[in-house]
Amino acid sequence: MNTQKLAPMAKSKLQIITALAVLCLMVIAHSSNAQNRVSEAGIVAPFGITYKNTSTGITLDEMLKNPAMLCRQGYELVEFSISFLPEGKDYRGPFTINGSPRLQGLALETLQTMKDNGDKKIRVFIENIKVKGSDGMIRTIAPMMFTSNN
Repeated sequence: MNTQKLAPMAKSKLQIITALAVLCLMVIAHSSNAQNRVSEAGIVAPFGITYKNTSTGITLDEMLKNPAMLCRQGYELVEFSISFLPEGKDYRGPFTINGSPRLQGLALETLQTMKDNGDKKIRVFIENIKVKGSDGMIRTIAPMMFTSNN
């Protein structure tokens, strides 16, 4: 056998194996981060409800009565974006709220307008949720989506 031909082939195989190993590590790291984000979803309770799934049973009246994102003890809400999609109508938002857990400005006005218009089934999207933990670290937690039933 010619050893001069084997050396370049071995080097090529080593490069391929190294690239695959790096790719596997990246996938594992991403998967573990996604699992952490899911476990952090219970940190925030939109409109004072415990978010369990996409069918919360909350109404527009209840959202307007308590237009805030409540945080579990030890966490402070830094920022979030909220959007609405009334059934059969155009998407509204996103509205970004900074430094307050309460809906305000156009987000609150849009919620009131949808109630005044008699919108019944509204999909609510809460994204880019940033919370500050007791350790002072700011985390972005998993987005939430649910449908209101009026």
